[in-house]
Amino acid sequence: MQGNHNGENTVQSLVNDILSGLKNRLVKPICEENRNIAEKLDELTKLHKEAVLEFSSRFDTLEEKISKIPHLILGAFSEALNRVNGGNGGHD
Repeated sequence: MQGNHNGENTVQSLVNDILSGLKNRLVKPICEENRNIAEKLDELTKLHKEAVLEFSSRFDTLEEKISKIPHLILGAFSEALNRVNGGNGGHD
């Protein structure tokens, strides 16, 4: 029986060595690459959020400036009419 037990230990040892080699050569590199990809994805997500916030801020500023354009145009027309009417505001 002792010989059979040693044979089982040898087979178990070989299986353990094979599994350890597979883990070190296949699983660990894949896990490391996945970790690197996850870190890069987190960084890109952060940069994307920052870009969206900056874009939103710029868009709000642009929207505010555009909303003032009609008032600026009306003011320019009013000023031009005043100049045409001799600066008296069109009131004779």
